[in-house]
Amino acid sequence: MLTFCEVYEIKDNGSLVHQGVVLNNREEKANLEHIIHNNTFEHNSIYVAIFLEEENESFVVSNVLTSLPVLVNSYNIPKLMAIIGRLKGMQGKERKSYAILNLKSLSDIYDFEYLEFSKEEISYYKEAIETIIAEKLGVLKPNQEAMLKEYRTFNLEKFLFEKPEEKAISNKNAGLIIVTPDKAYEIPETHTYHYVSSQVGLSRHYNDQTYMHIWVDNHTLKGNVIISVNPGELFVYRSASLNDFQKNYLSELQNKVIKLQQIHGKPIENEGTFIYTRDNVPGIVSFFQKEAINSLSDEEVKELIEETNKNYYEPVTVHK
Repeated sequence: MLTFCEVYEIKDNGSLVHQGVVLNNREEKANLEHIIHNNTFEHNSIYVAIFLEEENESFVVSNVLTSLPVLVNSYNIPKLMAIIGRLKGMQGKERKSYAILNLKSLSDIYDFEYLEFSKEEISYYKEAIETIIAEKLGVLKPNQEAMLKEYRTFNLEKFLFEKPEEKAISNKNAGLIIVTPDKAYEIPETHTYHYVSSQVGLSRHYNDQTYMHIWVDNHTLKGNVIISVNPGELFVYRSASLNDFQKNYLSELQNKVIKLQQIHGKPIENEGTFIYTRDNVPGIVSFFQKEAINSLSDEEVKELIEETNKNYYEPVTVHK
């Protein structure tokens, strides 16, 4: 589908550059977003990209991306807010979304946050931009500071057992754990998508940008463990072979989850079970859902686990 993009660059001296770009496919759109990321990092400019798709012989807004550099000032902020203010009156598609790319380091291109909002959350979108700018200028209000601290804090118990609060900037009680052969990272979800967090985390760990193009199942083939944490559920993606460091971490994590279940008096969706890689998830995921596994007898659960271990992986246990 043909897409047209209005790209606004607001330089640190307040000058504004506008350019129209025609995009013929998703790959070109993704490439433009990558260029905007790089240019924001290299030029310390603010970018706003408004994507428009053809519909009924006219163009309507489908997505908006605001890319914020580390440094902002009184020259470029007013022009940014003027562009953001225009968005409310622009006709949009049902799937319209707003995204913020927030760069946090002048020397590390991987040090960024990515927030995404639906069209119903446009008020949050504007508030989030204002909060991020306030942080860059060093003028955060106490409530803004608290919101950002919570957003950037990993809390396993909260993520698994509490309902996410509605806030302009939120990780929605989601996180990611990456366990390499020699180190574990517990990361709050500040990139909206787990696969992006895994790509960024491993690119930084190995100092290898090729990890930015690898999906979760291939991360596991390279010997890493990826654990996604969401409200009520925890999934572990891993290879068939783990070293002692990884085995010990997974064992401690599973024991921690079991204790938390006992404290809260309710299980997480997969009962603390580790579901391992994409290849076998479609076949066994239904058995590990709360409703399904509770309908099985202990003997049936035992047989299921034995079959799974035999065909795929090293031993795993289920706690009913």
